[in-house]
Amino acid sequence: GQLEEVWSSPTAQALLMLVRPRDAAEGVHRLLFNNDTLISEGRFVLARSDIFWSQDGSSFAARLQVTEDGKTRERLVSPTEDREFGESVHVQEALVSDAGGIQAVIVHDGMWDQPIVRGRRLTAVPLAWNLHADPDGAIVWNTVHDDLILKWVDRTHLKARTARYATTR
Repeated sequence: GQLEEVWSSPTAQALLMLVRPRDAAEGVHRLLFNNDTLISEGRFVLARSDIFWSQDGSSFAARLQVTEDGKTRERLVSPTEDREFGESVHVQEALVSDAGGIQAVIVHDGMWDQPIVRGRRLTAVPLAWNLHADPDGAIVWNTVHDDLILKWVDRTHLKARTARYATTR
């Protein structure tokens, strides 16, 4: 096949390659991780700005633009997950664990931004950005709510983990 793009993680621990398979139809690609793991194959578009690396650079999630039957939608793929979003939904940011799990995303539906943290849809707001994890593992983002700019911190999973450990000791 033909190698179209290669991206190295910020820490140089991983490689992501976009390949056009030999004898494939126009627009068909393969997304390969670390030379040998097939992440996705089909008709999609992927740019550098569509890749979200994990904190240690060992994993990623990629936002694929997929067009079928004249309709474009986005998929977010990682080594462990494949999530599809509706036609009018744009994935703005993604937070990926070092193991490749998609921890959180901020999506935009044409009007509102909505954080989705560990599968929970949170309050839609006019603007959300700067999705990241703090040193304790809480998921953090900035948001506009009414006339305020807020730093939102979600520690839900940390509380559950602490409670679980407290009951098993």
